[in-house]
Amino acid sequence: GFDQVDGFVETWYDQSGNSNDAVQATAGSQPKIVDAGTLLNELDFDGTDDHLDLTSVLGITSAAAIFTVAESGGGDDKIILDNRDGGVDGFRLFRIGNDLEYRWQSAVVDTGTNLGTNTKFLGFANHDGSNASAAVNGATATTTSDTSSISVAATPRIGARSFTSASSFWDGTMNELIIYTSSQNANRTAIETNINNQYDIY
Repeated sequence: GFDQVDGFVETWYDQSGNSNDAVQATAGSQPKIVDAGTLLNELDFDGTDDHLDLTSVLGITSAAAIFTVAESGGGDDKIILDNRDGGVDGFRLFRIGNDLEYRWQSAVVDTGTNLGTNTKFLGFANHDGSNASAAVNGATATTTSDTSSISVAATPRIGARSFTSASSFWDGTMNELIIYTSSQNANRTAIETNINNQYDIY
């Protein structure tokens, strides 16, 4: 009957059928899903130490796509998803300044879109083997030519840097994080329409 309790997430279950769940065993680093007895219907990352680790590598080499529904609480260089072994070895999706940015190896794709603070957005990032691209809220994607491939051994991390010690913690919420191990340029509009129908973001 005590309705002021907070609730935290130890496992964010993979809905793809691949059982690559995101986990956090350390209680103090778990994102919140209940605040003062109220279900948030999203994961709330505190920007200090909260993060989740996938239970296996993604096996991505040349093509991938990411869709996320998130909301920034502010701050610079805060990571949504990191799949790197080192500084530029792999890819990451994050907020830098006010913008959503996607980096695949040394390719930099800055959407030029101000995410705002405490405003839900739908982010998209893609690499098709020839180009890296990213966009926010269904806009035309910003694209950079890039043919590099990756081979990442580190376990991907949600909400923080994936190599050495965790840092650059996401400050804000996440409702969805969908990762494809293939390019989704051809399916992007349909996927984003389905997501936006659920969350009514734009």
